[in-house]
Amino acid sequence: MFRIIGASFGLGSSKKGSAFGPHVLLSHGLFDTLKLIDPLIELGGVVTPSYLSEGSGGSPKNLKEFLSFHEDLKDKIAQCYKENKKPLVLGGDHAISITTIETAALITKKRIGALWIDSHTDINDDKCTPSGNIHGMTLRALLGEVPSLTKSPPSIKAEDITYIAVRDIDPPEQEYIRKKGIKLYTMRDIDARGIGSVASEAIQNLSKQVDGVVASFDLDACDPEIAPGVGTPVAGGLSERESHFIMEEISLIPNLLSLELVEYNPELDKDEKTAKLAIRLLQSGLGKRII
Repeated sequence: MFRIIGASFGLGSSKKGSAFGPHVLLSHGLFDTLKLIDPLIELGGVVTPSYLSEGSGGSPKNLKEFLSFHEDLKDKIAQCYKENKKPLVLGGDHAISITTIETAALITKKRIGALWIDSHTDINDDKCTPSGNIHGMTLRALLGEVPSLTKSPPSIKAEDITYIAVRDIDPPEQEYIRKKGIKLYTMRDIDARGIGSVASEAIQNLSKQVDGVVASFDLDACDPEIAPGVGTPVAGGLSERESHFIMEEISLIPNLLSLELVEYNPELDKDEKTAKLAIRLLQSGLGKRII
């Protein structure tokens, strides 16, 4: 059974409107729509920042604000697992995944696989990052290599990360991914092999090697033509049908621990196009089929 949890944090990115994403999706009838797919789905509320600051500098940027929010979201996610529910987390920017995956590892005690559907790899550290933004350090933090962002032991291993739809990687990230042998399926792989082959192989292999999978879908994995409402759009992304196929495959993961959809920024959306797409994709993620 899924429980919807909003994570209203936008200070991990340079464009902070993603904090409003959960509220907007819920105001568009997301809960009632998903209830048609999963009648047992629950509303778990929206975690909102308790800080008053508009942000702070340094690297990582907005560290104090993130750590405050991290504790609040962590409590909500932990309670979800303790009640045998699956978190369906609505971001916010991708910094929230530090909390969702760390909490999954701490509470379930399982070997966690991170299925990362994103145009970026989010695996810079606080020294090589070109921006200082936390959402670009998420996986490196979960690997235990950005100590300021988490006090917990590493939540994942490099071999338990699988990327799909990547097409924009910083040079230090490229070097790190090659060095660690992290599994990565780029848009070129999708072009060459087709989404069916790539997504099925990626998801099945990851789910077999870990105890539980956290699937994180960044809306900037989609082409900006269909998802303009994101903070860091990159041309040449997933089509709507390719995105649905990935979500449909996620719904079949036998050891899925949680699903999250992040980086929806309503301030950048056009005619609510991205919001409507997000809701359709989450329907597929919960098991909606064409027939």
